[in-house]
Amino acid sequence: APTPGPDVTVYGYLAYWADNLESVPWDHLSHIALFAAATDIEGNLSNTSRWGDIEGALEYGKKYGVKVHLTVVNFDSGELKLLLGSASARQRLIDGLSQVVEETGVDGVNIDFENLPSSRRDEMTAFVNDLQAVVDEVVLATPAVDWTNAWDYEALSKNADLFIMGYGYHWSGSKYAGPVDPLYGGSPWSAYALEWTALDYVSAGADPARVIMGLPLYGYHWPTASNDVPSESLGS
Repeated sequence: APTPGPDVTVYGYLAYWADNLESVPWDHLSHIALFAAATDIEGNLSNTSRWGDIEGALEYGKKYGVKVHLTVVNFDSGELKLLLGSASARQRLIDGLSQVVEETGVDGVNIDFENLPSSRRDEMTAFVNDLQAVVDEVVLATPAVDWTNAWDYEALSKNADLFIMGYGYHWSGSKYAGPVDPLYGGSPWSAYALEWTALDYVSAGADPARVIMGLPLYGYHWPTASNDVPSESLGS
């Protein structure tokens, strides 16, 4: 039987390759995002079958008080430049997402645009503003470190929640083995860590009430030169 859910936002992703709704810890979530359909440079949705069992997720969500979102992805910087640079393509994507939300009854959408080009900073903000006008809940997957100043955290957090991808500080190809999501930076690691990221968002003007710290449910096992900390990685 359902038990009282969390009193804070607990936002989970359900991958298309693991869409077993019975195994989801529904009691521990406030939201679940079905991952993921894709968008092309013209704003057309594809691979929508990867949203899985929307109807089943909504049934569980109603029972446990969990809101259901649909994730749309594009990780190609060149494609994002073309998509966001076209007002008609942005509108086509907005119209498509709005239609799916209306037809299915889901609570919102999650936009996972990675490798966002800095030249489309303003267009990304405009896209989110227009999307929020027709979709009740919008969540953006945003970077732990904005290397190119592509994200206007202050402006975006006025119309969307920002789900920080708080992982990848060390990744499979890192030169040194280290924590995927260190809490604090500094020796023997770099300054970049979850604390640094949270402060970066706040100092950039993001609304703290609309920021979600995303954490990984995975780790890495590197071949290393020694057991020293840190140790150089000998491979992926």
